[in-house]
Amino acid sequence: MWRLAALPTTLLPLSADALAQTPAPANTAVPITLTSTDCAPPMPQRIRELVSIELLGRPVVAPDDSVPDAPKTNATRAVVDCHHERVRLRVEDPTRRQPLELSLDLADTPASARARLTALALSELIATARLERATPHTPAGVSKRPVPSAQPEPDEPGTEPRGAFVAWVAGGLGLAGQPQLVAPTAQAGVRWAPGHYGLVAVLEGQLGQRTLAVADVSLHSLGLSVSAVAVTSLAALELSAGPGMRAGWTSLRGRPTMASDRLAGQRLGGLWLAPIIHGALHVPLVLRFVLRVSLEAGWTVKAVVGRDADGQRLFALAGLRATATAGLGARW
Repeated sequence: MWRLAALPTTLLPLSADALAQTPAPANTAVPITLTSTDCAPPMPQRIRELVSIELLGRPVVAPDDSVPDAPKTNATRAVVDCHHERVRLRVEDPTRRQPLELSLDLADTPASARARLTALALSELIATARLERATPHTPAGVSKRPVPSAQPEPDEPGTEPRGAFVAWVAGGLGLAGQPQLVAPTAQAGVRWAPGHYGLVAVLEGQLGQRTLAVADVSLHSLGLSVSAVAVTSLAALELSAGPGMRAGWTSLRGRPTMASDRLAGQRLGGLWLAPIIHGALHVPLVLRFVLRVSLEAGWTVKAVVGRDADGQRLFALAGLRATATAGLGARW
């Protein structure tokens, strides 16, 4: 579970004693305006209540609410932006040129504790802004203090760490060629996705054979793909999909199925190129391990063609190609 890391030594811990010793603003009744975006009820109201408690009863209101007799100056504005399982916090204080910002990943946080964790983080940012306001002689250049950040604690038994990198090995079947053949497929790949978007690189090898009327055609192929993907989470599952390009080298070999003066065994090789659509599902297992299931479809635009002695096409690595694989991966 993600938790708030310890505050830098330059900041006081958020406690009743610390806030009691901190010089308060000119009017502590000035409310804090809290705006929430895309946060499902009752999370916004719960966050306002918890932040008010952490700040010793200071009013925390929605933009449309009003507090009787409350001054309108020196107001602090807080923003909570919910996006899937990530929450972005921003605190704007009139005495600061730049707002304080923090991003939280709540994917591993139980739903019942998300409002509490978000409120604690937001209270830390507001307390930081108050401490800086209470220091009248702080030079402008010194105000850039480290902001509390959400850091993952060391791996605990049974927890599933999430990381930007995922590497895997997988096996499956591929469909390629004209006429089409089914080829056993092996893959090794890596994905880098620090946020909701990332890059995927996959090295793929295929071995296949197709028996035609006059020859047996065997295919050996090695290709590398690079795709740009969008990543989203659905409960504990992780989905990614996007377009890409695959290029590789293919070796074709034909062996006559009958004795003929016109046919002879030949081997040829060539480069091929195919735009693709890549999709994958990651299912968490234990610790850092995931089960990966992927689908890929594309169209070979630069083909490799095998012909007989008369120049007639026997087999071509061209047109539709598709692969389906499953394997084991790890992330960090």
